Amino acid sequence: MLLLLVAVAGPAGAASPEWRTQRDPVRFGPLPARVRNPLYVLHLQPGFERARVTPPGRLAVSFEVDWANIYDKWAKNVAGGLNRGRYDLEIVRPSAQIRLGLPRGLEVGIEIPLIALTGGIGDPLIQGWHRAFGLKNGGRELVEDGSFTYDVGVPLVREWTLHRPTELRLGDVSTELRLQLVRPARDRPGVVLGGALKLPTGSAAHGAGSGAPDGLFLLSLEHGVGPFAFYGQIGLTLLGRTGHLGALLAPAAVSGGVAVEVVLTRHWSVVVQLRGSSPFHRGFVHPWMSRGPVGITVGSHVHVGDLDVALGMEQDLTGADPSSDVAVFCRATVTTR
Repeated sequence: MLLLLVAVAGPAGAASPEWRTQRDPVRFGPLPARVRNPLYVLHLQPGFERARVTPPGRLAVSFEVDWANIYDKWAKNVAGGLNRGRYDLEIVRPSAQIRLGLPRGLEVGIEIPLIALTGGIGDPLIQGWHRAFGLKNGGRELVEDGSFTYDVGVPLVREWTLHRPTELRLGDVSTELRLQLVRPARDRPGVVLGGALKLPTGSAAHGAGSGAPDGLFLLSLEHGVGPFAFYGQIGLTLLGRTGHLGALLAPAAVSGGVAVEVVLTRHWSVVVQLRGSSPFHRGFVHPWMSRGPVGITVGSHVHVGDLDVALGMEQDLTGADPSSDVAVFCRATVTTR
């Protein structure tokens, strides 16, 4: 996968002689995107980035924190036992990412995540939100706030229960390589081709890793008109099925996303984006787990000098798929000169 990008880097770089001279438009990019579900978070997912790689010789260092609250309890008796998916927990995922710009439009990167699964503190806040806006509570009022449940199973295939919360543990580390096919400018779109590989460094027994490698191919696009910037991406994730829950996985998943950014000043923008994917799992009888997760995100970039801070909130769009009920995130990125 990564060797393929290296092989085409020479022709692509040679076709872009204006690499160091064309002035960039003022854009900060889409917001972090991820399906924040305890089964999905184990796997490689495409981040949502600009179709613009880090310039040669420069480092981009990011620190990100995700927090998501999930409540989903269902079960049905089938031949062989109880087909079920019961979650009442919060996911906290801090991560560090380093990207290095290379000649000929290449960029290499690594992400090192930590994962915690807890009963959490957000249940009263979310129930208050539901009451205030007349939203369905989904049975949250029937259990004690801050309780922890992680129990999933497809009888005769795989069953898995996590009996106690997981404190911060190393997750699965991923590496990536991106190639600039077309550099974005005010009068033309940007195009980036990427590939990534996830390594099974996290503990599957504690819900911090899948126990198998995943692969990813990703195509990213961007263009803009005046203060408006438009982003899109489409990806193919190859899911490693030799891990702990591999028998429940589909062989691959297709993902995509679109985003609109309004650049208000040279230091501030607002973003609305939509992301989704085909389902990662199979064998569940409940319709929620057989649907592709879809989420809508609103947030903002604040940019000062070499520092960019992105923060926002994602909401499950349908209320009936594997996406978390609500998630908030913050990412700070510093790019060297």
